[in-house]
Amino acid sequence: MRNIFYIFVVLIIVVLGFITRYIAREKKHQTDIPRVGHLYLSNVDKKTFDGFKDGMAQYGFMEGKTIHYISNDSVGDIEKLQARADALVKSGVDLIFVSSTPATMAIREATRNSGIPVLFCPVNDPVGSGIVKDISHPGENITGIRLAVGDQKRFQLLKEIVPGVEKVFFPYTAHDKSALKTLLQIEQIADKIGINIVKAPVIKKEDVDAMMKTIPPDVDAIFLPRDSIMESRIDTFVQISFARKLPISAPSSLQADAGALYSYGHSHYQLGIQAARLGSQILGGTDPGNLPVETAKYFFDINLKTAELIGLTITDEVLRQADRIIR
Repeated sequence: MRNIFYIFVVLIIVVLGFITRYIAREKKHQTDIPRVGHLYLSNVDKKTFDGFKDGMAQYGFMEGKTIHYISNDSVGDIEKLQARADALVKSGVDLIFVSSTPATMAIREATRNSGIPVLFCPVNDPVGSGIVKDISHPGENITGIRLAVGDQKRFQLLKEIVPGVEKVFFPYTAHDKSALKTLLQIEQIADKIGINIVKAPVIKKEDVDAMMKTIPPDVDAIFLPRDSIMESRIDTFVQISFARKLPISAPSSLQADAGALYSYGHSHYQLGIQAARLGSQILGGTDPGNLPVETAKYFFDINLKTAELIGLTITDEVLRQADRIIR
């Protein structure tokens, strides 16, 4: 009996040792898995993050297995971004993936002395916004995907698609540098192509509903800027478009899918896919400051279903230019 007891004790010790080693290995494994935080201003950037995660999986970073993602709800208000950015930095992540110019500016401030790598996707004008000093060598702890200059071309396309357009409603967030960049670009050519811009600035997202009620009865179109707050309200803008037969020009494919007449700009999902290559390099040990800022690929999408609903005929010449036609 005594021998059996000793054998039993030895077996327990062996099993406990095995369990202890297994737990230690699992803890080390969990510690070794990189943690990526996500900060975004509005829900339009969810698709960007989806693309990023799918792209990272192509490089072997499988969610829950070889990489952990920390993503809360969209912040919503620019004024609340800094507090959320500071909290994300304190959480101890290994990389921060951030979407929109205002959110990137908040993260830029929060990470200045932390050394945490930052990957922005997208930012309209990273140099003009003070996020990086140089596109080819951003320096410090940050790099990402920028949007190409394209709002002037999108503005000119409006004149081609709707030849009679003369008065355009332009809603924007007053302190969003990305939106202000769009406004600056189109103001430079508005007189040349015979379009009057009706500017409608808002301070807070709560002001957007009131602003929408101020759309003048004589405007010919709505031109949405690169502005996360305005883009997030595309469904309401589309309702106005259908009710008043107003074409909408939008900055990304996501809004064309939602019912805007056309878009010339980026695809949120494809932006994330593109950013994943940079993300995999950063987690592999490359200094983000040595990775040049990349430029987003652009697409011209036109929604023929919307054209029919608002009573607009699209010429074959315009359709031939489109990268994608939504029927």
